[in-house]
Amino acid sequence: MSESQYRVRQHAFEQERLWQVGPDGLSWDGGDKKGHFPFSEIVSIRLSFTPTRFDFARYRCVVTRFNGWREAIVSTSYSGVGSFENRASAYAPFVRNLVALAAKGNPGIRFEAGESHFKYWGSVALLVGAFTLLALVIFSIGFNPTWLIIVKLAVIAFLFPVCLTWMRKNRPRAFQPDAISPHLLPTVDSEHRQ
Repeated sequence: MSESQYRVRQHAFEQERLWQVGPDGLSWDGGDKKGHFPFSEIVSIRLSFTPTRFDFARYRCVVTRFNGWREAIVSTSYSGVGSFENRASAYAPFVRNLVALAAKGNPGIRFEAGESHFKYWGSVALLVGAFTLLALVIFSIGFNPTWLIIVKLAVIAFLFPVCLTWMRKNRPRAFQPDAISPHLLPTVDSEHRQ
């Protein structure tokens, strides 16, 4: 594996950053913000699937340093209000290279997949609780199908598959740096809606 670069803008309040990974660590240059994490200072790398309301194709790589400082690299780049460019074709090879070089440079790094146990199970409990409450309300007061209720139920039905995909891809676990699960990285043809 050799040095590689990746450019991305996470949101409206950040300039585009140039990320670089090489044998000495991970660096970034965002115009007014620059930094470097030597591999010896990295304690964990977490890969996860993190869709948003407007961006269903977002994956994230979080690099955590020994002092708790974290940097996130995402697979989609902000291009305007509610609009994100899918950069899967550059993100996936960059992250594979980062993981391989980091594992070689510091065998003590924890490679984590999905969300933390607390966030994952808390989100699942919240989802189950919300659907249970919705069912109780419908059964206790009856179902009166006004246009507003139908629209809200349609939105829930539309987003439910995204929720199930999030649950499947973000189950907390470790991964081996030389065997990254396909669920942890986007494919070039990942579903992307704007």
